[in-house]
Amino acid sequence: MPGERGIIRRPPGQDVGREGSRARRGGGGSHDRGDPPPPPFEPGPLTAIDPGTDPADLWGMARDHPELRRWLVANPAASPALLETISQMGGPGVRRALEVLLEALEDP
Repeated sequence: MPGERGIIRRPPGQDVGREGSRARRGGGGSHDRGDPPPPPFEPGPLTAIDPGTDPADLWGMARDHPELRRWLVANPAASPALLETISQMGGPGVRRALEVLLEALEDP
C-alpha cells in the first residue's frame, strides 16, 4: 500500500535474502566474490590520448573539458569529425596541437 514505510515489494521470484539485501546496501557483497567494479571514468590527459578510450568519452571530453582538447588532437583514434569540432571549439593549446598534427602529416 502507498504510505507503508519500510516495505519493499518485489515481483514474485525476485525475493532476496539477507545476504542479497546487505550486498545491495554495500555491507559485503557480490564484489567480494568476483571482479571488482571498473574504476570511475576520470577524464585527464592520459585518457584523452588513449586510442582505447570510447569515442563517446572522447566527444564528452571535447564538449565538457576545454583543457583536454589539445590532448584529444594527439589521440590516433580521434575521428576527423572530432578533430574538426575541436578546431572550431578552440581551447588552450588547441591551435598549436593542430599545427603539430598537420606538420607531422606533411612530413614523409
